[in-house]
Amino acid sequence: MEFLLAFQQGLTPPAASDAAPPPAMRQQLGLDWRNYMAAMAAAGVLRGAKQLDPSSSVIVGCEPASAPSDAQRRALQLSGYALIDVASLKEALEWAERSPANRGGCTQVLPVLPVPGAP
Repeated sequence: MEFLLAFQQGLTPPAASDAAPPPAMRQQLGLDWRNYMAAMAAAGVLRGAKQLDPSSSVIVGCEPASAPSDAQRRALQLSGYALIDVASLKEALEWAERSPANRGGCTQVLPVLPVPGAP
């Protein structure tokens, strides 16, 4: 069964954005992500993964009344995803629980459904 793990991480409000995290913290987070992806690859479940740039995102198609406010957009942003192939939802949830995104954010688990006529 394929699942998409959608990594959502918080962005700091503009007033606090000037203070970058210490280099050691950034290095540790990068190492945690590399180890997490390597563990999924070693287990044979990782089918693909990409990092996204939430600062460049554009929202299209929302009615003005349902469009997220600036504060809502800054609260959690989709920062990346991984496509995994596992035996069950339980196993997908176990991988999601290990995600470094869960520190200050969350990991959404979405079952992937086949699209008729798509390769």
